[in-house]
Amino acid sequence: MLDRLITDSLDELKYSPVPTTDEIVCPICYVGVSSPEQLGCGHTYCSSCLRHYLTSATDSALFPLTCMGDEDRCKIPIPIPTIQRFLTAQKMDQLLQSAFTTYIDKHLQEFKYCGTPDCGQVYRTAQDGGSRSTLQCPSCFASVCNACGEEGHEGMTCEDYKLQSDPTEQERMTEAFAKVHNIKKCPSCQVWMEKIAGCNHMTCRCGAHVCWVCMKSYPQDIIYQHMAQAHGSIGLDDQVPFVNDIERERQVLENYRLANRMLQEQEQLRMQQEIQRQEDIRRREQQRRQEEARERERAAAQRQALLQRYQAVQTEREAAQRYATYTSRQAGTATNQPYIRAQPRKEESGSWCVVM
Repeated sequence: MLDRLITDSLDELKYSPVPTTDEIVCPICYVGVSSPEQLGCGHTYCSSCLRHYLTSATDSALFPLTCMGDEDRCKIPIPIPTIQRFLTAQKMDQLLQSAFTTYIDKHLQEFKYCGTPDCGQVYRTAQDGGSRSTLQCPSCFASVCNACGEEGHEGMTCEDYKLQSDPTEQERMTEAFAKVHNIKKCPSCQVWMEKIAGCNHMTCRCGAHVCWVCMKSYPQDIIYQHMAQAHGSIGLDDQVPFVNDIERERQVLENYRLANRMLQEQEQLRMQQEIQRQEDIRRREQQRRQEEARERERAAAQRQALLQRYQAVQTEREAAQRYATYTSRQAGTATNQPYIRAQPRKEESGSWCVVM
């Protein structure tokens, strides 16, 4: 694309200015061209029309900017040098930013914004089975998975992370697993129970006596009466045909172990995620502390420099004062020598006293 744009820009130089004639119609205003501007494709526009078209492109967000000649069938991109001639540096930056934003919005499967509010960073997603990795935003330091767009989850697939972070989906899968393997919840404490053998009288670890058919709890002395009256039987081995089936019993036990193992793995994944989250928090806190320490060092260095400058100014000022005092004294010695002033003072002896 860059080579093509350069070629278009060079091709534009081959055209000389076109004089104003009534035969040439501007593709924008559809009247005779005034102050003609010819593009590399050969179509000629009014200079004012082309300028307005380019300056309003930021608001229209219709990119790329193409020629509208031949009743908008030309579609040849307008060369970048031509756009720069009609726009100021600020308008050109706005146009480039608008073109970038428009491109991102049209390729949301390939690019995504950082999930942190008010963060405008963009990252490229993993496409067509590309390598999945955890990226760190250079602005807010948040971690993100480039495959699913969720928070970074090293060591865990995106499906497992979504399952773990979605309680509704976990509950749905648990309910489906329980329905397939004939596992039910205690009506009193909501603990999962599984019937392997015996009658329909189930005793939960919380002490509740539960009817396996209707999953309601009853006092121990009337539960058998309830099963006989409401269900016609207490559900002995003839109503549980797989009781004596060793293979079926083994399969049920294996499924139960599998369910426990799945729960353990989910708990381990949750713990690993929590550890990773704590590590990320610790790392960000350490980076923040390091930045604060560097800021304090810079402030201390500035204070030390100011103190040294102040001391130097004070030293210069004291030296200047001493020099001024010395100069003043020297000047006084030269012009104002002490002199002897005689004052008459009559003593008892009638002599004169000399006062210095």
